[in-house]
Amino acid sequence: MELGSTLYGLMERFIMDDGYGFEGVFRELNRQGIRKFELMGAQMFQNYPNPAKSEIEACLAAAEKYRTEPYVYAGCVDRGKRPDRDMTDDEMMNEVVFDLMTAHKLGCKYLRENGIPFHLYPRAAAMAGFYEVKVCCELKTMVGENSDDAKAFIKMADELKTPWLGLAPQFGCFMRGEGQSQLADTEMLGKLLPYTAYFYGSTGSDDKDSSGKTEAFRQIADFIIQSGWRGTVMAEYRDLSSMETILREE
Repeated sequence: MELGSTLYGLMERFIMDDGYGFEGVFRELNRQGIRKFELMGAQMFQNYPNPAKSEIEACLAAAEKYRTEPYVYAGCVDRGKRPDRDMTDDEMMNEVVFDLMTAHKLGCKYLRENGIPFHLYPRAAAMAGFYEVKVCCELKTMVGENSDDAKAFIKMADELKTPWLGLAPQFGCFMRGEGQSQLADTEMLGKLLPYTAYFYGSTGSDDKDSSGKTEAFRQIADFIIQSGWRGTVMAEYRDLSSMETILREE
């Protein structure tokens, strides 16, 4: 498995330091030997959800200079932007299309779309084909054999049979137990692997239970590798070293 990085841990300096910019971010990734990254549109583009051409060009130029690759574009439909009502389905889909357009311009393989309700993923996947960007549903909460979210996604994916819909689970979804006794739940992991586009894996190096989490992550990584799945694990910038150690051990 290849290790990539989200840019969340670098955002404070990106926003506060005018001299840092895209070059500063991608220079940091290059120093870490990281090629693939996830870019968060709402934090990195002033004109989100429809970035200016100059913003796209600046991002791509810096990425090419430091031999890094926009891999995942993270969109965010802000359903609370109107104080008087929720957004309609058509309004949310309009923003999803903006995100798909941006992901396509950046050359990203995947769009992780936050904020849209589950029932809109079929519409999003239908639009994704036009932009050749797979739209991914992120799983953040614990999953198990009785997980409604996991079962609903499998049912939806099996019915749609589209190559433009995928899953982006966090390693932590497949853990049970607490503290030093955390274990991997590989039963549901095995069921979701065929639908998985990429993973998120962050150990939380400042977490008091990080040693138990690290051991569970090793079990998860070993299961994934032994299954024959090949792809990318995206980690938070601060956790790159610990995740690299876990993946190399397997």
